[in-house]
Amino acid sequence: REAIFDLVNVKNVIIDNLHITLGGAHGVGAANANNLTVRNCIFNWIGGSVQHGTTRYGNAVESYVSSHNYYVYNNWIYQIYDTGITTQFNALEETVRSEMYDNEYYDNLIEYCFWSFEYFHRPKGAAVCVTKNIYVHDNYCRMSGESWGRPGAGHMCCFAPRGETIENIRIENN
Repeated sequence: REAIFDLVNVKNVIIDNLHITLGGAHGVGAANANNLTVRNCIFNWIGGSVQHGTTRYGNAVESYVSSHNYYVYNNWIYQIYDTGITTQFNALEETVRSEMYDNEYYDNLIEYCFWSFEYFHRPKGAAVCVTKNIYVHDNYCRMSGESWGRPGAGHMCCFAPRGETIENIRIENN
């Protein structure tokens, strides 16, 4: 139930040229991370831990709460329980401010994940969630919906906005 790389409140981190495998939660789980780069890595056989009740989870690369200047490129991501690359936050408190901006995900090969990409950034009550300048481009996405633990029904992209402020999200040439 732990991320292999659990990066919380960090900045200026580069994860480069590693084989990240066999974790129950996330390969790279980053919360409140700024200036983070994940490149030239292999991610496989990640996820499937029980989050709560019967809900399972596990992503290769996840940015959560707030992230700025987050770059994920030139990785091979396959056989992930849930999502290859995700930017997400689900505010549970009304006093939260979450900002995700200037993040770019490109030149990755993503195979056999339930979703290749996932996005949601959901405020609750007075919470503020702002997303801007997210660019997802030039990735090869194959066999979405065919992950090891969740076969069928997935798609290349899960885009689920719900009440946040969004500016300039581009998903192209994938």
